Amino acid sequence: MGRVFAIVCAIVLVVSQAASAQDSFAIARIDAVFRGWAKSLGADSGVLAVTYKGRVVHEAGLNMRADRPVEIASLSKAVTAACVQKAVARGALSYDSTVGAVLGARMPLARQSYGQITVTQLLTHTAGLWPDRTQRSMIGWYRDTSPRYWEASRDALGRKLQRRKPGKFEYNNENYAILGAMLEAATGQSYARYCAPKGGRVSPFTGAYLPYGGWRMSMADYGRFFAKAFARGGVLKDPKAAPSAVVLTPTTYGLGALYRAGPKGASYWHAGAWCMPGRMNAATWSVLYSNGWGVSLSVNKCPRGKAQLRLNKALQRAVFP
Repeated sequence: MGRVFAIVCAIVLVVSQAASAQDSFAIARIDAVFRGWAKSLGADSGVLAVTYKGRVVHEAGLNMRADRPVEIASLSKAVTAACVQKAVARGALSYDSTVGAVLGARMPLARQSYGQITVTQLLTHTAGLWPDRTQRSMIGWYRDTSPRYWEASRDALGRKLQRRKPGKFEYNNENYAILGAMLEAATGQSYARYCAPKGGRVSPFTGAYLPYGGWRMSMADYGRFFAKAFARGGVLKDPKAAPSAVVLTPTTYGLGALYRAGPKGASYWHAGAWCMPGRMNAATWSVLYSNGWGVSLSVNKCPRGKAQLRLNKALQRAVFP
């Protein structure tokens, strides 16, 4: 866009006293990747948070406060998945709970078979729902904080023709919209109240899409959440014990994040983006590596082409030099 990229904000550096020289070098490499990637996109503001074994060890801001809450877009799906985990642990839901049993008459179904869609299928984007009509409706719901995920659910389950077969992975916001409605019906509480993560707020811009893209958080708060959710002993104590679906071997999708298992543990990640010209352009990324390092970041530019792939490779080189 021809804008001059300038870093004028002070860097907020939070490093534990126990951090080794090697840790400091890793932090410096990660920070350099963040700044380089933002510059390559033409972004002029953004925030970064780095965690190590669940603790925030570094925060940085580009032309904005490092602790400022930002739109986390599709990173909201992990929040919803963690909330489903909570509901399952408390007995309000199970992974086998069906749309028909939980939503009943509150959700008219175009086909009787839709009532047999399970929580597991929704969590793993294998319910067969397609196309994703939220990609159009979200533009009209911008700056709307009413719970439009009920409307998105009715739209998805009210069409007679689905263009995918159950069991096949197809990333679709509608799956998580339906989970939001099911959580409300099963718990008797609003999704926003029951599922709010620490530091999370309903976005005044994207709140209508809450279960699949409407939370606002600081990157430090999200980094802590992501580390707690997916680290050893967190939400996914054992990746194989939770609902999952193969995306492209060996990459798997489960509980609102992609993951890849390795000999020393699994690495988890997810991206989010708002690409609404004239309204919002932003990108978010959160990753937790098997060696304990985690990175969460946001920039005010919607990435194009293979930009996310470049970021992923650069971060891997920074964390596994």
